[in-house]
Amino acid sequence: MNWEIVGSIGELFGAVAVVVSLVYLAKQINQNTKQVEKQSRTQRLSVLGHLGDQWRGFRSNITSNPEVATIWRRGNENLEQLDADERTLFDLLLVEFFWGITYNWMMGVEEGLGEYLRDEIEDNLLIYDSPGLRAWWESSPHRNEYPSDLIATVDGLFKKNS
Repeated sequence: MNWEIVGSIGELFGAVAVVVSLVYLAKQINQNTKQVEKQSRTQRLSVLGHLGDQWRGFRSNITSNPEVATIWRRGNENLEQLDADERTLFDLLLVEFFWGITYNWMMGVEEGLGEYLRDEIEDNLLIYDSPGLRAWWESSPHRNEYPSDLIATVDGLFKKNS
């Protein structure tokens, strides 16, 4: 038997084994990628569901109590219409509102929902935009509790839509 032929056959089997290993590895990577994408999609949907629950809860605070709804409406029209107790309630409602916005903002950054949530944040701010909300935002001591990049975004959006 010629050792060169045996060596060539060994190299051929080695090359086939490498190709088979690469094909197997490619299939495993493809399956793993699909699984990661599915988990990511499921996680994003879960986050969006949580955000929806949060906004429903916020709106429920207003819609479930006619007195709170009246304070919300009057405060959005003009902060000066509110007495001290009403102003405190309105202030707390807006703190909760902007913490909801902040949570959306952070989920956009942390969970990779950036563009979608940035659009949603702007839409929500424009839906709720009012003279009272703007006056509160400009004068509220709570304003500095929020992330600086969110503050800049809100300021820019209000300025752009003035």
